[in-house]
Amino acid sequence: MPERRTVSIPDLEIPSAREWMSPVAAVVRPDDPVFEAIGKLLRTKSSALPVVDDDHQLVGLLTEKDCLRVLSNLAWERTADGGTVGEYQSPVPHALEPSMDVFRVTRMFLERNFPMLPVVEDGRPIGQITRLRLLECVDHFRNEVRRKSSKFEAEAGSQTTRPRSIEALQRLMAESNPEQVVRVMGRKTSGDEG
Repeated sequence: MPERRTVSIPDLEIPSAREWMSPVAAVVRPDDPVFEAIGKLLRTKSSALPVVDDDHQLVGLLTEKDCLRVLSNLAWERTADGGTVGEYQSPVPHALEPSMDVFRVTRMFLERNFPMLPVVEDGRPIGQITRLRLLECVDHFRNEVRRKSSKFEAEAGSQTTRPRSIEALQRLMAESNPEQVVRVMGRKTSGDEG
């Protein structure tokens, strides 16, 4: 198994939910007929819709899975109306905040079985992040880490030898960032024992 290396890269910004959220495709209300809500899911090609009250506060989420329960109930109960969104919606114990970094967003997805999570500000949905969108963010972030890591490695690599005098050490300290100093000082040279 290849050895994992961690590289500390200065000035690496962690993406936030606000940066990667998409606009809310549509919202539904608890008293909306569930088949109208299913129509909205289909028209917007969404995996879930936020459920809001009259003040536009988030009160739940209507997912594809919730809608499958509607169809299952129809098969058993043989009713044509299906009921309301409120009868099928899922509670959302915690919504995403715009300032959350993608690592916290990932944890929220892992703790919940939702394909989409709303981004909420003052209790109102202002955006949404899907699992697919989060994967795009992870891929982008990984590429950014690689790009900055390569640049950092190139800069650190230009310091090929350890300083052999106090003056050279002072010059290294003045011209390099802490990570570069650690990298140069941690490098073994041919005269080192060990």
